[in-house]
Amino acid sequence: MKTSISKETIGTFIDAIYAIAVTILALEVPGELEGSFAIKQFSELLVEYALSFLILFALWIQHRRINDLNETLVNSAVIWMNCFILLLVCLIPRATTLVFSYGDDVTLAQLEASWNHGAAWTLSVFVDIFYVAVVIAADIGLLTLVAYISRKASGEMVIKTRRSKITITVLTVGVLLLSLILPLENRYVLLLIPLALMFERKMGNLIFR
Repeated sequence: MKTSISKETIGTFIDAIYAIAVTILALEVPGELEGSFAIKQFSELLVEYALSFLILFALWIQHRRINDLNETLVNSAVIWMNCFILLLVCLIPRATTLVFSYGDDVTLAQLEASWNHGAAWTLSVFVDIFYVAVVIAADIGLLTLVAYISRKASGEMVIKTRRSKITITVLTVGVLLLSLILPLENRYVLLLIPLALMFERKMGNLIFR
């Protein structure tokens, strides 16, 4: 027997997962800082917190917009797609923390050299790749979800949502690749991601008008 759940129930669960992820993110900020680098450490923690929060907030907005495109009842395929996306969403706070703690200025040249010579990845390379993989997988998961829903739904809103999601996925992948090309520490280039995610609708309208 096929499983079906109302889109309101799915929407409530989506809201709860994002709320829990953001709450855990805030609890990870330490209440006490010690040592001569306390101010620098605290400023980096604030940037890390802001980056994770904005990414989660932007993904939540996109997720809710896509969920609103569903019919009254959603089938098991949509349920499992949401499960996979939310699984990745819960990893984003930890992935961001790892990037700020162990990430470095990892470049495409370093990755190519490690790949060609069979060298083991350093911790910084592994952490950066893990972060990139989690964010891209979550974003592509949302793209897959809207593509699946648009097969059964129709209307101007569906078309606009699908177009804007395609646009933002391309931009997100571009920013992540840019972080491996520019001579800057990767974690600071990644601040461009939430900006792109939050303005997906406007960017999509500009490109497809």
